[in-house]
Amino acid sequence: MDEILSRGHAELAPPIKEDEEVWYLPIFGVYHPQKKDQIRAVFDSSAEIDGISLNKVHVFGNTTSPAVATYGLQKTASESETTYGLDVREFVERNFYVDDALTSLATPVEVISLLQRTQDALRIGVTQEEKPYTRRGVLSRVNSLYDPLGFIAPTTIQGRLLLRKVVSATDDWDDPLPPDLRDEWEQWVESLQELNNLTVPRSYGPISIYNASSKDVHIFSDASEKAIGAVAYIRTLDEQGNAHLGFVLGKSKLAPSHGHTIPRLELCGAVLAVEIAKSIAEHLDMPLSNFHFYSDSRVVLGYISNENRRFYTYVANRVERIRQVTDPPQWFFVSTEHNPATRTLAPSELSSSMWLSGPSFWLRDKDTKESQETLYNLENPDLDKEVRPEVKTYKTEIKTFDWTHRFEKFSTWNNLVVAIARLQKFAKSISKTAFAGSSASSPLSVQDKERAQMFILQHVQRDAYHKDMQCLKERKSLPKDSSVSSLDPTLSTEC
Repeated sequence: MDEILSRGHAELAPPIKEDEEVWYLPIFGVYHPQKKDQIRAVFDSSAEIDGISLNKVHVFGNTTSPAVATYGLQKTASESETTYGLDVREFVERNFYVDDALTSLATPVEVISLLQRTQDALRIGVTQEEKPYTRRGVLSRVNSLYDPLGFIAPTTIQGRLLLRKVVSATDDWDDPLPPDLRDEWEQWVESLQELNNLTVPRSYGPISIYNASSKDVHIFSDASEKAIGAVAYIRTLDEQGNAHLGFVLGKSKLAPSHGHTIPRLELCGAVLAVEIAKSIAEHLDMPLSNFHFYSDSRVVLGYISNENRRFYTYVANRVERIRQVTDPPQWFFVSTEHNPATRTLAPSELSSSMWLSGPSFWLRDKDTKESQETLYNLENPDLDKEVRPEVKTYKTEIKTFDWTHRFEKFSTWNNLVVAIARLQKFAKSISKTAFAGSSASSPLSVQDKERAQMFILQHVQRDAYHKDMQCLKERKSLPKDSSVSSLDPTLSTEC
């Protein structure tokens, strides 16, 4: 508690006045099993009195929320007074209720100036609090950079990379940093002070996106062996046809430390771009068809456009996630030089970087793209280990000679039967099994015609019901599409 008081994190409460309402926030101690001589004080916001606790009362949307929001607004105005003027601070402190403002000035020029300066900039602030040169201190410092929209993501990712090095180089959370890492860490922490001079426009452009004649979102993604990133910009056109580009959202995260190829990491960047698109589409109420995506990896663009080959699980799952939200024609190639998601940046470089301003060449021409391709082919698919090899299957089908179509040449059934009977009689007369006295020219008997009829029926059935007869021979069920299955057919011993 002495340390909390000495650092100014808490102060002694003033004496309680008579009949004054007082609420207490209890604390309790948390001990680490390996550090029994140290205690960490934790505020118990869930402690209740008469069924009421701070956690239950302080929920956004409840009675206290306007007060909390107003305090945050007034605090920002107070800290920005030196940049934007005393009148801006007084305007916010005296004339705002939550997010509504009401004031009166002498001229329209004064009103416009006040409003523009009030909404003009969001300032990034960095705490000056000293942190110990340990793994715990490094983690605390990195996590103290609150940047939900990703304005300084190219800088914060450097801190995370340093934290990864520290974790690998130390065994305990409170071990001192090795000398080489301490020097690198001190340089990065010192560079963070430049963020105090960084300002970011509060609005996406000089006109409201709801008054723009057209608007669409452009999202860029990239990856390296160290990090993965994606950044989104909204492009609006005013009534005069002037284009404006505004930063919307950026994200970066560490790449897996091992086991991933660059194409896999680039594909993870594309997935991150899609996740950003879903969030923006929901919050800005824009259809996903108004989104355009850019990658400097033709391999990834080939994966997304592929319709012919199959992938192994890792790539297949991520391509499926991308295709569930976007269509291949929404993806385009951008060179690394013009990709704002490509590089990490020092704090001093952020204000003039393409990360915050976007690729300027997109402003000049609405249809400017470095590649007019809308679909991309796989890059060397036979050598790509993520693409499954093609399996070629050859089918050999043996067909018996089909000669029953000749039966159609006969005008009547009787003519066909007589012709077949005479052929059979002729065949017998010249075979070794010919019986004595048989002659091809002798009159046809009733038995000759019956044998011919059976011959005709057997061969016509073999041609028409070949699969069915094969199943019956093998004692299998008839095919589902069989036209005779309902008749419950059997196979004659003569077939």
